[in-house]
Amino acid sequence: MKITTFLGALLISGFLSAQAPQSFTYQSVIRSASNELLASTSVGTRISLVQGSVNGTVVYSETHNAATNNNGLLSLVIGGGTVQTGSFAAINWGNGPYFIKTETDVTGGTNYTLTGTQQLVSVPYALYAERAGTAENGVAGPQGEPGVAGPQGEPGVAGPQGEPGVAGVSGTTGQSAATVFSTASLTLNSSVSNYTLIPGLTQSVTVPAGAVVYVSSNGGFQCNGTGNTNANGDFAIYVNNTATTIQRRVIAANTAGVGNMISQWALSGVVALTEGTHTIQVRAKLGDGATAPGLAGGANDLVKGTLSVIVIKQ
Repeated sequence: MKITTFLGALLISGFLSAQAPQSFTYQSVIRSASNELLASTSVGTRISLVQGSVNGTVVYSETHNAATNNNGLLSLVIGGGTVQTGSFAAINWGNGPYFIKTETDVTGGTNYTLTGTQQLVSVPYALYAERAGTAENGVAGPQGEPGVAGPQGEPGVAGPQGEPGVAGVSGTTGQSAATVFSTASLTLNSSVSNYTLIPGLTQSVTVPAGAVVYVSSNGGFQCNGTGNTNANGDFAIYVNNTATTIQRRVIAANTAGVGNMISQWALSGVVALTEGTHTIQVRAKLGDGATAPGLAGGANDLVKGTLSVIVIKQ
């Protein structure tokens, strides 16, 4: 098996808000031993943050159980998984370097056989900057005596009018990226039969002519029933109040002994947009065949949802 990891622009999207969130996005492409994409496949993943060197100390680790999309792309939020060791918020990002170690079980379990390690170069240091911003200020020194004002100088002679400058050439490439997090949960019950916005998962973006827009979303979906019940949630990306083809159904099923089970939703794709401002949203509704209500999004890291939008001017 093979993992191709995307760091850089996709990770940067987690840090463009005024205050850095305690998480960031990780994406990778999962392939089989014959180099074929593993599309729509549930995989188990353990993420470890290692300090000092590739074989250094593990300061934090968490596990995820999520599914690849139709293109074999696996999307996770580091800081939003099931914690195994350490505390994400307690990591001192200024005491690096740090490396991200991924271990994957392509059967969806915890028998991790696929391993990779990469150095985190600059992205998480937005979190370090957030810590630095909380340092206490020193005591202000005493006010100095005002200096004596100098004499007024003679006005200078006006210089000749310069020639008008030549207009610069318009840039041809570039990109912008942003990520938002759910601000409250959406309960999917029998009354939510139409697609409804998951609170907080909405963005307005300005798209230049000829740009490509990449949209991705992931988060937790919890069954609120007990016993042998299941909650079915239908998730979709909407643009300007119109559904796109980026849709998926997620099922969270309880057993007689374990209730309130959580599954992950993951949506991603490219949408064709005209030049101008557009509103992109993640919406959900109760799916057919559900025997219990479900919960999508919220403040809890296990069910918190994200919406990332990258605009690339080619």
